[in-house]
Amino acid sequence: MKYVERFLRYIFWVAVTACIAWIARKIFESATQRPVGNSHAPNRGDVELPKAKPLFRDPVCGTYVAEDVSYSLPQEGGNLHFCSRDCMERYQRDLCDGAAQADKSREHSRVAAGA
Repeated sequence: MKYVERFLRYIFWVAVTACIAWIARKIFESATQRPVGNSHAPNRGDVELPKAKPLFRDPVCGTYVAEDVSYSLPQEGGNLHFCSRDCMERYQRDLCDGAAQADKSREHSRVAAGA
C-alpha cells in the first residue's frame, strides 16, 4: 500500500509541475507577442495598412496639421492650412497690417520725392 501511495503522489506532482510549466509558457508567449506553432494569426502582408495623410505646416505657429482638420485659407497658388482659427485670424491681421504699412511707405516716398 505504501508503494501505491508514493506512486499516486508522484503522478500528482508531475501533473502539477506540467500545469505550471504550461502556464509559464503561455505567459511568456503572450509577453513576447510571438505566435508559436501553427497559429492562425494573419500574416502582415494580408492586413492593409492605412495610407499616411499629408501634413501642412501652419505659417504662424509652425504646427503640422492634416488637411481634413485644418482651417484653410485660399491664396494665390494654393491653400494655406492653419491649426486653429486664432492662427488664421492672426495671419490675416498681420497680412492687412503689412499691406497698410507698405501703402504708408509708398505714400511717404511720393511725398518726399515731391509728387
